[in-house]
Amino acid sequence: MFHEAVYKTQEAKKAFDEDDLLERGRQLIRASISHGVTTMRAHVEVDPVVKFKCLNVGIRLKAEFSDTCDIRLVVFAQDPIFSKPLGHMDQKWTEHMMTLLEEAIDRGDGAVAAIGSAPYVEMGGKSHELANATYILDLAVKHGLDADFHLDFDLSRESRFMNLLDEVRKRPQFHCRDPPALRRNFVSPLRVTLGHCRTLSRIDPIRIGSSISVAAEGLEVYIVGLPNSDMYMKHDREPSVYRESYRTVLNPLNLEAQSSFLRGRISLSVNNVGNLFTPQGDGDPLALLPMCVGVFQNAKENSLASLIRMVTVFAASAAGLRPREHAADLMLQPGEPADLVILDGCTDWRMAALSPPFARVTLKGGRVVGKRKVETWVEGQSG
Repeated sequence: MFHEAVYKTQEAKKAFDEDDLLERGRQLIRASISHGVTTMRAHVEVDPVVKFKCLNVGIRLKAEFSDTCDIRLVVFAQDPIFSKPLGHMDQKWTEHMMTLLEEAIDRGDGAVAAIGSAPYVEMGGKSHELANATYILDLAVKHGLDADFHLDFDLSRESRFMNLLDEVRKRPQFHCRDPPALRRNFVSPLRVTLGHCRTLSRIDPIRIGSSISVAAEGLEVYIVGLPNSDMYMKHDREPSVYRESYRTVLNPLNLEAQSSFLRGRISLSVNNVGNLFTPQGDGDPLALLPMCVGVFQNAKENSLASLIRMVTVFAASAAGLRPREHAADLMLQPGEPADLVILDGCTDWRMAALSPPFARVTLKGGRVVGKRKVETWVEGQSG
């Protein structure tokens, strides 16, 4: 399933047209704003097939929607860097990918917020996966950008989570208290965002506090669960025991409960909309919440509050926003940015997680930037 999606996506890329990408991007952003999204991290793929098409479109859309949605672009290597897609090692391919990524950062100067990759797509095993990750980390440090990784998507493969944390610790630019010498926009420190991380679902919760939390202590590391993709996508060699269990999805509630350091650094998000990796869903972050309540079998009030934070204020942190750029909690304080969504007809805060209403009003900087209503008619209904 996964390899089929990769192959068909590679074929589809050959027909990418910038005008078509621009229009589809507009549709997605407008829909996101109507959902209540005021900030998004958008991954624009760069590779020898699409080259800078996605980046060019991303830059145009970022400018077009600058007053209604803060779009943070990630130059992203979805394809391998040290091996050809679904193929063998190729030095020319590696050199080409590196050149494209460097040039993409230069082209997007001022518009690009992060550089990222998916190390698990490398075909050369652990050495190539770590080479991929360390190259991206070094590139991030060199250009003063955040780093963004899709990690441990396939449970049949050995986890690279701890290996990556080791590499992050070697670079003081990603330490909580050690600001870097170089930073775009003069904000520090740099941060690392890790998406998927499905292998953490296999760890005994007690070990999270004793090992994972300790390994991440003092690092600007943020973990993002991507349940829509993780529940849908099946990997060819993945043991059936994991395919048939909810544990194939990162459980952020377990991580938060076991680690005080990770609280506020774990979030939930939508990473694909209407493609072969995630054909279901419309990109609404709030739609994740009732699904997660069922998947994690947890509707306790403190868990519902945590889930809401994970798709709002915690997700904003993972997307690169700093404390002064978004609310610190669900309770707005004077002076905080008035970026929020009003849920029309939501009479109880628990409904936001259990049954989020469709009708919403989106505010950005205290100004209404999106609105949608529900009109209901039932035969025989009076009034």
